[in-house]
Amino acid sequence: MLRKGLVGPRQFLRGGRAFIAALIAGDPHGMARNKDYLAGLDVETTRRAAERFASESLIPLLRPDMVERLRRHRAAGDHVVLLTGAPDFLADTLGQHVNVDEVCATQCRTGNGRYLVAPPLRHPYREQKLLIAQQLAAQQETTLAETTAYGDSRHDIALLTAVGHPVAVAPDRKLRQRASVDGWEIVTSAA
Repeated sequence: MLRKGLVGPRQFLRGGRAFIAALIAGDPHGMARNKDYLAGLDVETTRRAAERFASESLIPLLRPDMVERLRRHRAAGDHVVLLTGAPDFLADTLGQHVNVDEVCATQCRTGNGRYLVAPPLRHPYREQKLLIAQQLAAQQETTLAETTAYGDSRHDIALLTAVGHPVAVAPDRKLRQRASVDGWEIVTSAA
């Protein structure tokens, strides 16, 4: 977005103010929720730029072994959901590419076709990701104990602890430690 000129000093200042406010409030996760850098941007222009970025820069980085796992889940009749804290304008393109049933990503507030300075309507992150996963499982008339979840960060531990088959993929240090202690599957390199 910066390279395309969509984000400039105004968006950086808004994001910086939100970051400082989160620090003052003692909110350690405020920066993850902070999407104020989007404020004022046209929703459709941002979505088109994100689709191009995802197609050109993110999709080529997808691990073939993980894409194959998703394909096997679909072939087995599993309801596959991309549950991510990434903004929906990025996650939607990735979800379409890997053919998931549903994308549940950060949904930013908009008005008159532009992003607003306001907390996201939905932000699947840490414990919030677990709550959303429980709701999704209930909609599918199943439980998390009957599901598989993949995560790569310590922020996914709450969700991975709750599912029947947790998989740590290229995990950060804290997630790797937890996965090792709890005997979770760890996938480190592409097969």
